Amino acid sequence: MAEPRTRAVPPPPAPDDAAATLAELNDHLGRFLRHADALLDEWSRFGADVRARVDAEVDRLGDAVADAAADAAIDRAADRVADGAAARLVTRLDAAALEIERVHRAARRARRRRRRDPQRRPPRRPHRVGRARRRGPRRRPAGRGAGDR
Repeated sequence: MAEPRTRAVPPPPAPDDAAATLAELNDHLGRFLRHADALLDEWSRFGADVRARVDAEVDRLGDAVADAAADAAIDRAADRVADGAAARLVTRLDAAALEIERVHRAARRARRRRRRDPQRRPPRRPHRVGRARRRGPRRRPAGRGAGDR
């Protein structure tokens, strides 16, 4: 069996040694606390710097999100307007296509009639634009002349 190990215990310090040891420990703890205070100050400055950077970044991101939301709202409104305009345009184009088809059919009918009877002339229709024309000079109604105002 192995022998039990024993530890050497230092003798208790003398009263003068105890005061010196206590003063040394006090000095050591004072340096330790000053260093801890310096580290806390440094971390406090670092934390304030990080907070300022994070706040600035959050503000920038908030502005970007607000701008994106506004742009999205404008885009949605523009899309609604474009869809409405496109629908109206399609309706008008459909109506124009129907009218063009009607004119084509009438032209084909007229062409066929003309081939069957080349001497036949199409019936004359009066050309009217706007209101019907009156013959003679235009007269003002009685009581509305320049002097009657």
